Amino acid sequence: MGQIQELVDRIESSERLDRLADRVEGVTRPLLTSPGVNAALTGRWLGHRAHPMAVALPIGCWTSAALLDLTGSADAARRLTGAGVLVAVPTALTGAADWLETSGPDRRTGVAHAALNDLAVGAFALSWLARRRQRRLLGAALSGVGLVGLGAAGYLGGHLAHARGVGVDVDPETLAVVDRPSPPPGPAESSEPAPTVPPAPEAADGTDLEALTKAELYEMAKRLELPGRSGMTKAQLLEALRDRRPGA
Repeated sequence: MGQIQELVDRIESSERLDRLADRVEGVTRPLLTSPGVNAALTGRWLGHRAHPMAVALPIGCWTSAALLDLTGSADAARRLTGAGVLVAVPTALTGAADWLETSGPDRRTGVAHAALNDLAVGAFALSWLARRRQRRLLGAALSGVGLVGLGAAGYLGGHLAHARGVGVDVDPETLAVVDRPSPPPGPAESSEPAPTVPPAPEAADGTDLEALTKAELYEMAKRLELPGRSGMTKAQLLEALRDRRPGA
């Protein structure tokens, strides 16, 4: 996993991707930022982001087609391959709408994620064409190429969502209160000393790290060249930065 994280770190810090991102944004922003279109694609009508739900459609079609290739159901595999290509278009639009809200490392990773997905969709489109021309072996091989690209793109997408928090909207006022059973009554007094709570970590300049967002902690970790930072949670970033404090 260390090599994969190093590759992700290189993607996040590659300024060459900024030029590609600028071109993509120049095309997509005028199309996707009108209030009605943006609300539909980002999933405000759902109450959460639409992209995580939408990706299940093309992935389901293409993985099912691969399974049917193994069972000899060529016609059904061809139809599913074509259906996956069709539903990939609106799926990509939901992802693009989310990507327009990113910046810096997330923007670079997002454009790499999109490029890999585009290559995968292209491979599946060629697979459908080969299958239609009765070149089933070539079609299956191209589907395999598409699945590899899809897996690589999916890793970056998972990194954006789960490690970087892109597209994660949490409004404390909308969180439901879950009733939990009360813990069993314990002794009135305990002889054990109360656990010591460590002080909130501070940066060298006195900044309270607990008050920073995950993105801000990540930028600080990047400046300090902390290894494996791209896969860290906020708590792990705090711990790593605490260890880097003077006198730690």
